[in-house]
Amino acid sequence: MREMAAYVDKFNISLDTLKKDVYRVIRGVDCLDEVLAVIKEIAAVRRPQIMAAISRGNILEMEDLIHFARHNGMDIYLNPVFNYFDSGCEEEADYTKQIVSKVYEPHTVVMLHFIEFIKNIHSEWRPPCSANRRTLTFAPDGSLMLPCYHGLQETIPWNGNLPEMLESK
Repeated sequence: MREMAAYVDKFNISLDTLKKDVYRVIRGVDCLDEVLAVIKEIAAVRRPQIMAAISRGNILEMEDLIHFARHNGMDIYLNPVFNYFDSGCEEEADYTKQIVSKVYEPHTVVMLHFIEFIKNIHSEWRPPCSANRRTLTFAPDGSLMLPCYHGLQETIPWNGNLPEMLESK
């Protein structure tokens, strides 16, 4: 990420909580301190955007995440988590309304089209996910996630040669 920061249009960093124990539960790794260090380091080169996946497990922290982003002069994107990540959620999540209520907050972005995408995940008219068409998504271990981080959790090791990786199968 450090190598790419100066060359990209925008830099998104996933941050769903500011609590180490909750981060470990949500992301499956114990690296909140490293993520916060990367945010600080990247901010010196390019202002990152915080991407927060909101679920039952962190809805009570949404205000803290918004405050963190504002305090650091960053925008925060609030997105509901896909229901297969939030067990027991078959219908529209009750916290979706709380996310939508933040649509006019400063430095806070609520992508209403993404919420509609999630609501209609099983619908026949749902378009294919385009999350990684123009976005490089790195997993916590530094590998590149392909092709859609919303369902298929496939990764490949980052070799530092983007043109070669884009041409590979």
